[in-house]
Amino acid sequence: MAEKILEVKDLRISFRTTNGKVQAVRDISFDLYKGETFAIVGESGSGKSVTSRAIMGILAGNAIKEGGKILFDGKDLMKISEEEFQDIRGDKIAMIFQDPLSSLNPIMRVGQQLTEAMAKKAHVDEKYVEQYGRWKAKIDPALIDETDRKPGKLVLVTAITPTPAGEGKTTTTIGLADGLSRIGKDVTVALREPSLGPVFGIKGGAAGGGYAQVVPMEDINLHFTGDFHAIGAANNL
Repeated sequence: MAEKILEVKDLRISFRTTNGKVQAVRDISFDLYKGETFAIVGESGSGKSVTSRAIMGILAGNAIKEGGKILFDGKDLMKISEEEFQDIRGDKIAMIFQDPLSSLNPIMRVGQQLTEAMAKKAHVDEKYVEQYGRWKAKIDPALIDETDRKPGKLVLVTAITPTPAGEGKTTTTIGLADGLSRIGKDVTVALREPSLGPVFGIKGGAAGGGYAQVVPMEDINLHFTGDFHAIGAANNL
């Protein structure tokens, strides 16, 4: 029998309004099994979005959790804190919104919001993040001394048997990290910044390849945060 990954039982959600309390979801129950596709279908206002938002822990501020359970990964999502939700949301449970404005803050740059999400996934406080452009950021090295997280395990990928396209250290590293993340491990990858070498990237850059690559590859290979340019300029004084 397939593994049950989500159980919603007798879920009841209401909202506070100026006209009193309004019931949005009443005693809804369902199970979701691994490998299964489950669709919630109904008319507008029937509670489809409210049910989904309750599972994600992103209900509106005037929502009232009247009762019921949402069991996932051994936890009742109706009772866990926002900090606990941040370890689940986006990594183990995610939502694709019909309206982009429902998921992005219209008064903040998209890149900043994506950077914040990535920093949270890496357990890095915003005060250590210095954003560079839309998709990149530097991390303050003070984080190393000030963090209270326990040191993790280190996997070092060094020289391997070359292939016609190159050695493949970066591709192997990224693929390994993707695989570990897929099975629920908390993974961070550290890659050297590519210099492209004397062939200027004819054989490819140093950002991986295929389905195991860091993007935007051309940005990483050419300029990134500007540190390589600064080092070169300093050495050419």
